[in-house]
Amino acid sequence: MGFGHMAARREKISRWESGHVVPDLTTQFAMAHLHTVPRNEVILRGWPQWLRIAIGENELCFLPWTSEGATAALRAVAEKPRVVPAAFPATAGDSGAALVDDWLAAVDNVPAPGRIGRDINADVAAIVETRVDALELMERRIQPRVLLPVARSELDLLSSLLLRAGNDQEATARLQVLASRVSYLGSVLAFACGEFALRENLLLVCMRAATAGGAPGMAAIALASLASLHLDLGATGDAQNLVTASRKIADRTDPIPRLDALLHCRQAWIHAQLGETKDSQRSFSSALTTYNAEPTMKSPWTIFRISEELLQLTAGVSEMALGQPVKALNHFSLLTHDDPSGTYSPSIVAIYLPDVIDAQLAVGEVEAAVDTVRKAQGSLQGTDSKLPQHLKQRFSSYRTVPAVRDLMDRVAGDRSRVCRTGKDFT
Repeated sequence: MGFGHMAARREKISRWESGHVVPDLTTQFAMAHLHTVPRNEVILRGWPQWLRIAIGENELCFLPWTSEGATAALRAVAEKPRVVPAAFPATAGDSGAALVDDWLAAVDNVPAPGRIGRDINADVAAIVETRVDALELMERRIQPRVLLPVARSELDLLSSLLLRAGNDQEATARLQVLASRVSYLGSVLAFACGEFALRENLLLVCMRAATAGGAPGMAAIALASLASLHLDLGATGDAQNLVTASRKIADRTDPIPRLDALLHCRQAWIHAQLGETKDSQRSFSSALTTYNAEPTMKSPWTIFRISEELLQLTAGVSEMALGQPVKALNHFSLLTHDDPSGTYSPSIVAIYLPDVIDAQLAVGEVEAAVDTVRKAQGSLQGTDSKLPQHLKQRFSSYRTVPAVRDLMDRVAGDRSRVCRTGKDFT
């Protein structure tokens, strides 16, 4: 190709995979040529985003904003697991900006379904809705690793029904909204299980399904959740773009106080990462005010169960970003109680527990951090959350503390039993 010689050592590839080294542009052009990816896509999307085109993964961002496109996205997630590392989200940079622009343009112009198939009527949609209601109730008590396959099976069912829904627009829209609810729930379960790429995929499916089903508010919720994914990675600019887009739609729909509260919380986290203490505190205060303005108003989507307790947890994360672990612990107090599962679902415990432990270790409460892990074990059965890695990284410096040594030995013993028996430990 006229680019000269290229080394093919495994060490070079490992550096690319680790994210520490970016291949030079001519190397990327050669790789793109092998995978029939146009050069302009390499230039436009940059590394490593254009790799998604090579493996057929850009479709979730760039499928048409139609009912058919939403169903195709649903089918893609059901059939093909994603293997791209969590540090390379599909909605980063230009890809995320393009997604937002396309979505904002599509919200008011989603065409009616045009398929010809065997109609799925309202009775079928009602039966599926009962199943989705039950799935959402189960999330409050069942460990995420156990429930995630169930949610994915439900999505497979919904995609099959949508392919057969034909021109029954009412039933199709209803099924798409149900798909958005299950996708959102699945994203929470995936996050709790440490499957971050799947989390992003499911949120993208949620956006498309909700938009196709005429529920832009639900799509805005998914977009706000995508913003938190970028905040986890420290990509404040990407997160701000997503929150801003979500706010545009929230302001155009009927008032949903809980959505407004969520967006204020995301903005508080953004300000915190930028070191803007007063603005962060002001945004969190607005979240509480908005939430409490109409406390009895029921959200139209039962999946979106934001509570004041959950707002407090997000405020704790913001305080940690500001370097205020003592204040963070005040917000995390319910997760350090004797039974955090009495207040939060196992998924929420798995998601926020590492932040609680970070705060406790930051103020020197090592034994309290160990105690927090023990209290949460019931909620973490069968969950591959980020806790094991967190133990290794955070507790490794405290192995001389007897309580930490006992905890690490017990976790190692439990994992050994899992390997021998193939069963989850208790």
